Amino acid sequence: MAKPTDDLYVRYMRAYEQAVQHAFNCAACQADQECPEGAALHERFARLQDAYRARQSKKRP
Repeated sequence: MAKPTDDLYVRYMRAYEQAVQHAFNCAACQADQECPEGAALHERFARLQDAYRARQSKKRP
């Protein structure tokens, strides 16, 4: 039987992909001057990463 999909992990990885894609195509973000869209994408990624890591640390003995 296949393991159920981890929705939090999937959202975390999608947020990462979106942030990276945006930074790749945005001159302001490439120059370390986050644009409003880039800032929002990075914030979402960071929030989901924190949530995923917190959950993972609870699983460890």
